Amino acid sequence: MGDTLTLIADDGYSAEAAVADLTEDCMLSIRNQGGFSAVMPGLPGNLWVKGVVTLKATGVSAPKPAEAAAKPVLTVNDKPITDADLDGLEKVTVKAKNNKGKESEYSGYRVGDVLKLAGVSGETLALVADDGYSAEVAVADLHDECILSIRGPGGYSSVMPGLSCKAWVKGVVTLDVTGAPAAAADAVVTVGAKGFAMVDLEAMEQVTVEAKGAKRTGVRVLDLLAAAKAEGSKALLVAGDGYSAEIPLSSLNADCILAYADGGTVDAVMPGLDGSAWVRGTIKIEVSGDPSAGAAGKVNAGDAVQVEDALGRVVNLAHYPERIVVPGKGAWMVGHPLYLFPEARERVLAMEARRGTVSLFLSSFVEGFDDLPHLEENAAPEQIAPLKPDMVVAKSYMAKRLGEPMEKLGFPVVYLEMETPDRFYSDMKILGKIYGNPAREDEKKAL
Repeated sequence: MGDTLTLIADDGYSAEAAVADLTEDCMLSIRNQGGFSAVMPGLPGNLWVKGVVTLKATGVSAPKPAEAAAKPVLTVNDKPITDADLDGLEKVTVKAKNNKGKESEYSGYRVGDVLKLAGVSGETLALVADDGYSAEVAVADLHDECILSIRGPGGYSSVMPGLSCKAWVKGVVTLDVTGAPAAAADAVVTVGAKGFAMVDLEAMEQVTVEAKGAKRTGVRVLDLLAAAKAEGSKALLVAGDGYSAEIPLSSLNADCILAYADGGTVDAVMPGLDGSAWVRGTIKIEVSGDPSAGAAGKVNAGDAVQVEDALGRVVNLAHYPERIVVPGKGAWMVGHPLYLFPEARERVLAMEARRGTVSLFLSSFVEGFDDLPHLEENAAPEQIAPLKPDMVVAKSYMAKRLGEPMEKLGFPVVYLEMETPDRFYSDMKILGKIYGNPAREDEKKAL
């Protein structure tokens, strides 16, 4: 073997290539009409020789320099990055639409991982192509689907779903990060990897909720998670004093906000959630877990459920109920067991008051319970229907007076008894089916 390879065609044309530049993708392709043609990905077009009949190697073959095997393919803030370096990162595949609306699959390495590999951070990322073109993006806008895609002819191109088409740079050779990191001192709260300053929060939709007898204004937690492109099944809210609370993302609703507080801080105001989730002085929200696991307590609309109630009636539902109303006499006997399941905090909409109160017991430990649109005593179907329940749960002796009229209006009704220990366990199984959480029923039975 020599240093130079000469390819000679049947028509006398010839071209020379450095042996050191040949890669595993360089080949002699079989032609339809017979013979061979040189296919040389990543090398100049003059080396793609048709009708190759002779290969001639000349020159002294010198040992391949060690640095040739570690030829940089990228420069990140003046730090050379080789293919071997990138091979140590997780290779991912994403589906994305280009600026023409065509969806394709791209494989490569997350831009964020490449920046971490180079040990750089900052506010602005400049992507520079081999033809001199460049584009800038905010580092805080990068997410897990922003990648450096491996190009067919060699090298990398940036694939940036959700960002400007200008950020889709072909033939990226340089990444330059400048400016202070987004989570600098001006950030009031950090969600995932994205820092939000007060001006960022004020630029989002402002929401006012009434909770604990006061009106609070701020930004929906769900909106912040979406803006930060933070996905998972649970969130850890961390306060400036070190206190933290973990909540399932499925428990969040449109009234859960980070409310503005004194001193330029924000408080987690979480109507419908346990008091532990109301984190004062929230400075960070960390999201983790498999996003699909977050659906454990929040099922898809297409998930049908069949329940046999205490009267032996089979009730078919198109989906698991999310607006449960508990009317009639003995509402507390039904409502209290409903709250033995964590799903009750977001799915039980209202209970009926008896003797002037709904439940002193539930009011004492269910945050926001008293703010629910509870029913007055002896509520009739015309008072219940406007709540648009997707399930009515009542004592079995309410079947004639209340259950049948509600069913005639199109509202499904499930009856419980809760009168004896055996009946209690049977009714708990019914509740486990209603919530799609049979494991919780087993836990309570074990107690």
